[in-house]
Amino acid sequence: MITFVNKSVTPLVAASMLLACYPSYANDSAADSTTGGAARGGERSSSVKNRSRPNYDPPGVRYDSFLFNPEITVEQQYNDNIYARRSGIKNDMVTVVSPALSVNSDWNNHAIGLNVGSKLGTYLNNGRENYRDTIADINGRLDIQRNFSANGEIQYQHLHEDRGSPNDAGSTSEPVTYDQYTGRTGLFYTKGLINVLIDSTAQFNRYANTLRVGGGIQANTPRDRDEYLFGPRVLYEVVPGLSPFVEGKGSVRQYVETGSQGRDSGGYRLNVGTSFDLGGVTTGEVFVGYLDQSYNSGILRDIGGFGFGGSLLWNPTGLTSITVNVSRNVEETTDATASGFISTVSSVNVDHELLRNVIMTANALYTSNNYQGNNRQEGIMQGSMGTAYLLNHNVRAGIDYTHKKKDATPSSSSFDQRITMLRLRGAM
Repeated sequence: MITFVNKSVTPLVAASMLLACYPSYANDSAADSTTGGAARGGERSSSVKNRSRPNYDPPGVRYDSFLFNPEITVEQQYNDNIYARRSGIKNDMVTVVSPALSVNSDWNNHAIGLNVGSKLGTYLNNGRENYRDTIADINGRLDIQRNFSANGEIQYQHLHEDRGSPNDAGSTSEPVTYDQYTGRTGLFYTKGLINVLIDSTAQFNRYANTLRVGGGIQANTPRDRDEYLFGPRVLYEVVPGLSPFVEGKGSVRQYVETGSQGRDSGGYRLNVGTSFDLGGVTTGEVFVGYLDQSYNSGILRDIGGFGFGGSLLWNPTGLTSITVNVSRNVEETTDATASGFISTVSSVNVDHELLRNVIMTANALYTSNNYQGNNRQEGIMQGSMGTAYLLNHNVRAGIDYTHKKKDATPSSSSFDQRITMLRLRGAM
């Protein structure tokens, strides 16, 4: 399944995408197959939800040395607060159709992949909220030597901003849309017990103007910006399954329009931490450090402070997985009185295999946004639960329920929202 990522590039996002290209650090990849129940071998280092299931996984269509995986997902949602408002609440039914195609090579050395897809949301009674997200992505890995490889990725996304998101002003009659162009490169080198990863990411965001409620145009082009992230990570395996690391990331954010260039900024973050693999039962990484973002404008307040993050996957049994993720990053804002905000996100996810073809999931997420330069604060709590039914190789169904609550200062942007969803997916 193709995932749309509608947020700015951050060190944790960029590093996780690049690390996933390297088998030795791709903990979510299944090394061995299983038909369900107790996991074997490398499956223990994958969550229950992400494990391979040969009796139910779509086989794909093979042509020469490439594997084609087409799929289409149809979701029917009931959203009891489509505008994510405190007052003037409206509900609606939303139909979301998501066709996608992934093509991946099956070579002994090197790799190349292609992903294309769309996410088409149609509201029953509020057509101005309709959205048409698209993605196209090509990625590859070059195995230069046994201990040296390089990868790259070029991605285009056309996205919309969700109602109730931190930069949603609530004054537009339709969702804000933008084009996002992203390029990533990475080098991975291993020498004995030392592993070195050097990655870089460039991202270009271009926003479209939107209609205002009551008439007129909201200019969003002042938000157009280019972002660059680069830096190394060095790991040393002191004992099997335990690799302390140090990493440094440089960040440059440049706005396109002259009137917005006071928001240009440069920053860095320095982290020390460790990755660990306790026999495949518990895997992950934790780190602490310092982050800093300094702005060109003498009016906007520089942001700096304690940084931290990490991820943990615990498989207490072969049927249950618990995943914990924590991240802290500096994000851009449309609030003219703030330079940006520090966003701290914590989540816990539990997957349980009730039957070989029935997977139950529960998730809790909390986001704290603290704006720099004013007293604005946001606390966002989200809880969800769902069940996936794997009917056969080609068809699976699911039901999900999500409750999202935002408490904000000032309180005008607070809201309470519930979404119930039925899902049907067909794949080859």
